[in-house]
Amino acid sequence: MSCNKQKVSKIYCNSLRISSMSKTANKPFILLSGATSGIGRSIALALSEEYSLIVLARDTNKVHSLQNELNHNKKRDFLPLLCDLSKIDSLSNILNQCGENTIQAFIHCAGLRYVGYAKTFNYAEMLEVSNVNLFACMEIMKYLLKKQKHSLQNCVFLSSAFSQKGEVGNSFYAATKGGLDSYMRSLALELAPKIRVNSIQCGGIFDTNMTNTLFTPAQKEKILLSYPLGEGNKEDIVHAVRFLLSKQARWITGVGLQVDGGLHI
Repeated sequence: MSCNKQKVSKIYCNSLRISSMSKTANKPFILLSGATSGIGRSIALALSEEYSLIVLARDTNKVHSLQNELNHNKKRDFLPLLCDLSKIDSLSNILNQCGENTIQAFIHCAGLRYVGYAKTFNYAEMLEVSNVNLFACMEIMKYLLKKQKHSLQNCVFLSSAFSQKGEVGNSFYAATKGGLDSYMRSLALELAPKIRVNSIQCGGIFDTNMTNTLFTPAQKEKILLSYPLGEGNKEDIVHAVRFLLSKQARWITGVGLQVDGGLHI
């Protein structure tokens, strides 16, 4: 996706706790970051069919909204942990609230968008974005490998097609996602054969909080000319996540799965 703005802008996607969980012995636990809006929310709702959810989130209202929808669908196995993923030093104490719940999978959905030309970069903003997009994932993985390695089986990180494809005004965001993909590949070797680690290199999804106000209809129409398969949606990413978590993907690790409507071609 392109943006011709001279000014640096940040578009917050998701990421920050509230209530309690009823324990269900039959459903394994999955930890998700950035699961209260956008793609992350769709993933959380879909995975609640088969997993008990532990969610890292920062927006109390969005947590309540997600919790109400899960309750309406009679899926009450939900533990939200309130945190700001840009505050790396606080993560360890927050993650300890997972308690004795054994976590089978981790999905890193949290992300901040950063659009701007290189000459306008702001270090404080860059640090915040890299903390959420990359370093929080590393810190969460460190906790899981210390406390949950006996149960952890799968990790999926939401990356971006722009970790592989250049775009004007997108260089820093792309750098954080490229770092996430590089981390994923080395981590997959480190944790094999017991734990599989993959990423999904998402194309532009326009119906999310990160993107739905970023482009005019004319800009969106122009951008979609770069997608051979046309416009994608959140469910396309949900299906990819479910596949990577499934037994059908048992022989797949260290892969950046391109789910981008052919943008990479």
